[in-house]
Amino acid sequence: MLVLFDDFCKRNNLKYFLGGGTLLGAVRHNGFIPWDDDIDICMLREDYTKFLELWQDSDKYTLVNYKTSKDYYLFHSKITYNNSKMYSRFVRDDVDFNLGVFIDIFPMDYVHDDYEQVLKDRHKLWIWWRILNMSSFSKVIALKDKKTPVIEYPLRFISWIIHKFVGRKRAIKNLEKKVMKYKYTNHFANYFTPYTMERDIYPTYLADNLIEHQFGNGKFPIYHDYDVALQIEYGPDYMEIPKNVAPNSHHDIQLLEIDGVTYIKNGEIL
Repeated sequence: MLVLFDDFCKRNNLKYFLGGGTLLGAVRHNGFIPWDDDIDICMLREDYTKFLELWQDSDKYTLVNYKTSKDYYLFHSKITYNNSKMYSRFVRDDVDFNLGVFIDIFPMDYVHDDYEQVLKDRHKLWIWWRILNMSSFSKVIALKDKKTPVIEYPLRFISWIIHKFVGRKRAIKNLEKKVMKYKYTNHFANYFTPYTMERDIYPTYLADNLIEHQFGNGKFPIYHDYDVALQIEYGPDYMEIPKNVAPNSHHDIQLLEIDGVTYIKNGEIL
């Protein structure tokens, strides 16, 4: 799927670069981190927008995001392999999209150069994002899940009520307006990072100078100054491999089927 995506971007003159665990995997392992289970791709907003306009689904691959599915609960896109199924603890199996084996495509937006202002902007974004992802109140995370914090129940219900009054279209309009507030600054970021914000803010120059780096059997774009990016996200010891990492601990996959073969069932690797 990464090879397919790479070819698509080259044919359409779109810039992208490996990010997150995929960037770390490329530099530290020349491929996947042994316990990773997806591909993380980053695109500056202008290239991401063009990508969404140009991409066409096929019988093998489907683009999934909040515009293609009313149950989709994230602000980035995924390309999924149609002949596969993959359910994690966080997604019920009755959503209106197929979450098969996937690659994540993250839009990177320009942010204010003052960190405190970035946090203020992000806080406003997250209010609207929570309203958006509560549109599928009962499907985002099963409420009977014992691992869900108790405080989540009233927060989900309140957000769901607010969503009913605000509406999905208005939430999306406000989100898109706010993430594209800055046209060009000295930093870009993934506003919707699941980590602390300082781990996902990067100097803009990183995306201006890319190199090809080994990942598996191919070479793909990464920052020329990848050391700076990896230290921002993972700290100075990013080359040290953690010990005793349990398999299937990243996304807590409950079911994995590829081409009719089951690899994980009820959270257990077969």
